[in-house]
Amino acid sequence: MTTPAPSGPDAIALREASRADAEAIARLHHDLWHETYAALAPPDLPALMTLEARRTRWRAILDEPGQDLVMVARAGDTLAGFMLMGPPSEPAFGACCEIRHLFVRGTLQGRGLGRRLLAEAARRALDRGETRLGLGVVDGNRGAIAFYTRLGGRMVGAYTDPGPRWRSRNLIFVWDDLPALAASVRD
Repeated sequence: MTTPAPSGPDAIALREASRADAEAIARLHHDLWHETYAALAPPDLPALMTLEARRTRWRAILDEPGQDLVMVARAGDTLAGFMLMGPPSEPAFGACCEIRHLFVRGTLQGRGLGRRLLAEAARRALDRGETRLGLGVVDGNRGAIAFYTRLGGRMVGAYTDPGPRWRSRNLIFVWDDLPALAASVRD
């Protein structure tokens, strides 16, 4: 299912990802991870976070999605952003449907795309019968913390990512009113 933005030169369409998107997602994930987390992660970690590792991971996710859902946002031929959601990966999330990744290309941030991806996640969670949506943000990622707070996310706790490479402290944000979040952006 494709959800187009209003037409025009800045039109961005949301749709479910396919295996054909794996390379573009891996590249964007690699680049944005390094831009966002290189200064927060242990000094040796960025060298281990290779594009090939991202390719392998995203191919595996898209080959066998199971209960996971990956959405991509495209501006023409350019991958503008992506979102991965599914069952909670950590006990700290309780019964929340978890957004594991939500990334928007830096040059396209501030145009409402992150809000659109989050609203789409809420719609998809509602379609699955979920009542809460949650995500973890690495402590220190000030931009993401401010963004999720502006969009009504409540910080309800924290957990330590079990690794294997980085045992980061993550803040948990939740949304309890999924209908309101889903309706916050209508295409």
